[in-house]
Amino acid sequence: MMPQPFNENWSLDDQIAEVERELAFRGMLYPKWVKEGRMKEEVAKRRIGQMIAVRQTLVKLRGPSKQEELKL
Repeated sequence: MMPQPFNENWSLDDQIAEVERELAFRGMLYPKWVKEGRMKEEVAKRRIGQMIAVRQTLVKLRGPSKQEELKL
């Protein structure tokens, strides 16, 4: 599948969903890669931590989601 070009119209929800997909991917593969010696544990932890920070930044920019607003 060809990657889509940059689209400045992607919503924050779309971007958050992609970051969450990437976090799930890293959560599945990085432990295996560390065990196989393909990646150092410190690198895996740093990269996952950085992606968590990206998600937190996007969530702050977005504000409460509709589902979160219903809980209030």
